[in-house]
Amino acid sequence: MREKTEEITEALRPYEICFKGLDYVNKFFRALFIRADETQAVMEANDLARKIFGIKTERPYMPQMSLFYGNLPVETKKLIIAHLGDSPGGSFKVRRIHLFSTSGQTGDWYEVASFPVL
Repeated sequence: MREKTEEITEALRPYEICFKGLDYVNKFFRALFIRADETQAVMEANDLARKIFGIKTERPYMPQMSLFYGNLPVETKKLIIAHLGDSPGGSFKVRRIHLFSTSGQTGDWYEVASFPVL
């Protein structure tokens, strides 16, 4: 995993991720999230990662940043979005890729390594 992650970061250059709005789906790991713009740089980084890790899927990539994991009723998610406001906006520049071990419960996850995007 380290070698493949490093291979990805060596092929990338820093790029911007811009957020565009809060959303939710009825899945544990996408309970509440901020959607990110599907820019060329973001989509190409995902394509590269899928290629290097050998991930083949029919599901289209939806760039997003999770805010909450869990099983909440839809009405609760709508109330949270109404309270936070629909469009948080903001952006950041990707300058590092962090590799995490996600075995076990979310509280057990930890950072394995961090690689610079030059």
